[in-house]
Amino acid sequence: MTVQNVASPNAPEAGYAAGLTAQQLHDFHRDGFLALPGFIDAPTIASMMATAAALVERWDPESQLAVFTTTEDQPHAKARHSNT
Repeated sequence: MTVQNVASPNAPEAGYAAGLTAQQLHDFHRDGFLALPGFIDAPTIASMMATAAALVERWDPESQLAVFTTTEDQPHAKARHSNT
């Protein structure tokens, strides 16, 4: 089964609803996502998974060191969220 997450609760009404049943829309509003069996075929999923695995295998975490923080006191955060 393939699961497609729809980011916005209003996404089906924004044009994605074409072809969805009333039950699917109800399920989306209830659950916040839709499971769409057969949306992507098995060979495509296998290819995507192999590509993702290859990317992870080649990635060197030491080459891209970063610090994650939720502090808004950083200059880049202030610049992004400042109205002045």
